[in-house]
Amino acid sequence: MPSLKQVSLPVSKSLYIRKLICDFLYNGCIGEIPSDASEDIRIVHHCLTCISQDMEGGVKRDESVLIDVYDCGAAYRFLMAVLAITPGQWLLTGTEHLLQRPIEELVEALRSIGADIQWCPYRDAINRVSTNDNCACWQIHGKPLHASEMTIDCTRSGQFATALLLISDKIGLKNLNILPQNPSSFVYIAMTKEIMNGKADLEANHMGDWSAAVYWYARLLLEGQMQSSHRSHFSSGVAPCVVPESYKLLHLDLHSIQSDAVLARWFADWGIESRQEEDGVVISYNEQLIKPQEVVELDMSQNVDLVPVLACLACIWPKTMIFKGVANLKYKESDRLKVIQEQLSPFAIIEINSYNGIPNNQLVIGPIDTHSSYSNSSCGFSFNAHNDHRFVMGFSLFALKGKVQIKGFDCVRKSYPNFNAEGVIAGSDIVG
Repeated sequence: MPSLKQVSLPVSKSLYIRKLICDFLYNGCIGEIPSDASEDIRIVHHCLTCISQDMEGGVKRDESVLIDVYDCGAAYRFLMAVLAITPGQWLLTGTEHLLQRPIEELVEALRSIGADIQWCPYRDAINRVSTNDNCACWQIHGKPLHASEMTIDCTRSGQFATALLLISDKIGLKNLNILPQNPSSFVYIAMTKEIMNGKADLEANHMGDWSAAVYWYARLLLEGQMQSSHRSHFSSGVAPCVVPESYKLLHLDLHSIQSDAVLARWFADWGIESRQEEDGVVISYNEQLIKPQEVVELDMSQNVDLVPVLACLACIWPKTMIFKGVANLKYKESDRLKVIQEQLSPFAIIEINSYNGIPNNQLVIGPIDTHSSYSNSSCGFSFNAHNDHRFVMGFSLFALKGKVQIKGFDCVRKSYPNFNAEGVIAGSDIVG
């Protein structure tokens, strides 16, 4: 029987950030956050606290209040809408890279209903002191707004619609027209609606993060494949019966409204079975579940955050994997398609093609002969995460083949603060 190792997953930052904002807007409170909360959750919690303190009279009304969201994209979009309807003078800023990420469609939508939002490109044009050396911010004069109907273009980010939905009951919004009809990450918009309607299970012990769980699914798959390969080198009479370890992913829910929960179904075809228990999901490797697939094709339009880990999986597996609906990867913490090409080309044949008439919307990763380098357990791998937490998890899979050096390892705290510790517990030989 396989041994069982417990893994404590972080709470889903997608769910928890929406919960924090809804509590602030509609319950007049700022909820507590878990002790192991990700940096993104902590950023939103801190920003809401700053907003609340100003609303209570902690700052003179003629002074602007700095709201620094650092590199948190959700805080950037969601708090833009929150500040637009919250009386006060606000300065919304973040890291240089964050300020280059898409937000213009949301700004224009808010302006169309009377929001006072101005771009300030020069630091000396505003009077503020900050540890963040950015030279730009959004100046927002918050005030009550009203709109019964709005239209938002979510071609570049579904978070634009979520930002408006979060304030919908405050502005009387009854009808939100979302373009295109099925934008990338539409499932996150549906998630927001369920939270707003009170239908979502927002208990922390049921909010394990599926976008973090993908690392453990991929790791177990590779461990199982490696054991199968090891046995194939022995005759049937002497082959050792080595069973890969199983993992219990605490706080995970197979019935979660998180869209990334679909990975349990995907991995079932590849030999990983998932079993719900009261305190989490147990995953185990089972060769009998494997469905023969020469090429794996996945529509990632609703699950783009899984691509970095799955791309690394494809390199080590190795199996040709085709990821469709990936054009918006360039708008994430890094230009993820560019990083995949740059960092993974030594291990796979990588093609980026058009799909459905959209450039750079299909990623193909095909195996090359890297057996000699992978088979040497003393070999080392060096990667640059480009300040992207998803790549830290993906590159860490290479620790199954040798020591791994990841430049910028600490950025994984953005979504998975305990990842380094969990990796060591699981026997990973990762060097941060």
